Amino acid sequence: MPSVTAKRQCPELIFVKPRFEVYKAVSQQIREIFAEHTPIIEPLSLDEAYLDVTENLQGIPF
Repeated sequence: MPSVTAKRQCPELIFVKPRFEVYKAVSQQIREIFAEHTPIIEPLSLDEAYLDVTENLQGIPF
């Protein structure tokens, strides 16, 4: 939801200053975990990705 809409629906809403560098660092850590399981990663944003784990690198049966 856009922040303008959120503020309109909740006038007492308080916005907290983002810590983008921290968010980016954690995102990188998560992607490193993804890479432990498959080389086929399609990132969508800092916190979303599609992974093809048909043949996962960990050998985890499914």
